[in-house]
Amino acid sequence: MRQLADYLGYSESHLRRLFTSHFGYSPGRYRDLLRLERAAMLLARTRLPIIEIAIQCGYSSHPVFTRAFRHKHGSSPRTFRQQFEHYQQVAISRLRQDVFDSCRPRIVKNAKYELYLARHYGKLDLKAQQHTWLHYTRRTQLSSQHRSLIQPAWIYHDDPDITPGERLRTDLGYRAMHPYSLPTERFFHRIRIESKRAVTARFDKPTDIEHLRTYLTLVWLPQHGESIDGNATSVLFDAADGCCGSGTLTIPLLH
Repeated sequence: MRQLADYLGYSESHLRRLFTSHFGYSPGRYRDLLRLERAAMLLARTRLPIIEIAIQCGYSSHPVFTRAFRHKHGSSPRTFRQQFEHYQQVAISRLRQDVFDSCRPRIVKNAKYELYLARHYGKLDLKAQQHTWLHYTRRTQLSSQHRSLIQPAWIYHDDPDITPGERLRTDLGYRAMHPYSLPTERFFHRIRIESKRAVTARFDKPTDIEHLRTYLTLVWLPQHGESIDGNATSVLFDAADGCCGSGTLTIPLLH
């Protein structure tokens, strides 16, 4: 926190006050919420042992993790996982066959993306995501030459079945096809995303994305002995000028 305050030019106490005023939580409490929501995602979407999930999420022991998890979610990790099993079966039964018949999943190594993104907090339906992406990207001053070097990009950080809607984090922007080929934009943050292992799959239209995420997480990955690692899911669209057509979904996996 002190290093961040120094970087931003604030005192540490002033930065803490600003953070708490904006997010409604202290920095430490917000960090704990993110860790426990990632743990809930892994409990719900994988069959990893509970102690492994605890370690993945920064907890040193099973009892410490269980106390923190119960305080946040109102049940033990084991009970929480059991409660989600029925939901998962319902979600699988609603999958559209046409989505996963043509998605062609594959495991890739060392996936790397150079992204220019703006963060949005709050729940967005599909139309709102498309509208917000267009609003954000219209604020850039890219030339037609630069626009030919980008892909629209969406990044999902949270599970909408676990994280409250007002705190869902979605990054909207674009991928630079050739690293450092674009001018720096004040409105966007340049971020490099790297995954040592990930699953990628194709979709034909944006309405397929949620079905595809569910299919990969609850069906395809368990069938192939793989597990998500709880980090952000990325969506890259094929067309440079919009988010209405086909593209690729990428979900990071445990190493």
